[in-house]
Amino acid sequence: MINRIFVISSLFISINCNAQITDIKLSDDVKLDRVYLGLVSNTSVNTTDFERENNVSLQAGLMLTYSLSKRLKLRSFGVIKYENDEQAQAFTSYEVIYDISDNINWHFGAVSTPTTELRPNPTTWKSQTETNAQSKIIGGRIGTKVNFELSPNLKILYGFFNHNGIWANHLKLNYKFIKIAGFIEKNTTFLVLDINTKRINSTITFEPNYQFSKSIFINFNRGFSFLLESEYSMIKEKINYGNIGLRKYFLSSNKRLKGFLSIGYNPIGTNQVTGSFAIHI
Repeated sequence: MINRIFVISSLFISINCNAQITDIKLSDDVKLDRVYLGLVSNTSVNTTDFERENNVSLQAGLMLTYSLSKRLKLRSFGVIKYENDEQAQAFTSYEVIYDISDNINWHFGAVSTPTTELRPNPTTWKSQTETNAQSKIIGGRIGTKVNFELSPNLKILYGFFNHNGIWANHLKLNYKFIKIAGFIEKNTTFLVLDINTKRINSTITFEPNYQFSKSIFINFNRGFSFLLESEYSMIKEKINYGNIGLRKYFLSSNKRLKGFLSIGYNPIGTNQVTGSFAIHI
């Protein structure tokens, strides 16, 4: 495993880049949309018995687009994640994109659903450090979706996707800094709200009769963010997760490495204080 990590790291670090590496033209019709390599480390201490837990993850990925014509494209990404001594996780996507007009495009394949689009893309650092609320959002599935751009500030996305043998209807609405999405799958409904402004970044997920989760970042000057998270179980009728955290973001002087240092406290159940860092290109 260590050898594989070294090879992947050498490959990415050898590319001359700024954080994050994006939009590299490989040929007239092939573009490297994103390159990502990140390391995240967490050290947690239980304030009751002072037991320590450690967690380290390495995540790497690429996203490519091949333009067959002015309106027809193929897009794919591949991501691999190593975490402690656990089996490696892999995330992939392969889709066909057809621009019906300047304001309407159609996607089909193994791709992110309209609801999935409110979860951080796996080829970005936010995926590796996603919040508890973001982790509740469904991953990509096989299906199709159509994106309608009604105006620069208003977009609607409809999708029809297979959820392990059950077909589900997805809908997403973007209006300025607000995104609302969800799906109906037989007897299951899921909703997610995302608010993204200069000062506030918040994700709220809701699954009726099951759970309600929320995370909110309050962004201050000089690269500091304050994080609040909670999750309420409707089955247990109690709050079963909470987290309070503070992050300090940084960017290296040569702009090749980016990341953050953080400290957090989970007052629900575990009573853990966690110190973390994330660094990526």
